[in-house]
Amino acid sequence: MMSPLLSELINVQGRTGLQSRKRKSSQIRHLSEDIGYRAIATTEHAFSGKWMVDTAYKIQKECERLVRTDPGGPKLECVV
Repeated sequence: MMSPLLSELINVQGRTGLQSRKRKSSQIRHLSEDIGYRAIATTEHAFSGKWMVDTAYKIQKECERLVRTDPGGPKLECVV
């Protein structure tokens, strides 16, 4: 069974990367409402960069876990 995190990123039928609108909306809302306006070289800019990197590594770790636990599952390459 695919994890909820990856199921939103994978088009299971086509096995291609495809982020859902729901996930994109959530990410945009977090950046705009929680972090706020991000002018270059501001604290908000640094927070948004850290959040994006942390999120990418979280997805990579989940991908690696899925590949380990389900070798017959989707053929994923987990690269950040």
